Amino acid sequence: MKQFLDEVLIANKNNYKSLVFNIYEDEEHYTMEAIFDENVEIRRERPIIIGDTNVDYKFILENVKNNLLSF
Repeated sequence: MKQFLDEVLIANKNNYKSLVFNIYEDEEHYTMEAIFDENVEIRRERPIIIGDTNVDYKFILENVKNNLLSF
């Protein structure tokens, strides 16, 4: 996830006003993307895999939260 968050920081060189992280439950994995100002997408076509779907989603959310807080 650190590499993904580094990509987000690099993409923010334009100092966007908003940043949204979207988490999806795909067939086999939970994935994540980021969007600046509702139109600049980071990893929409190749989202980061953040866990397998056999893991409870609450654990996935807590893990994402902890990674964002530590970053």
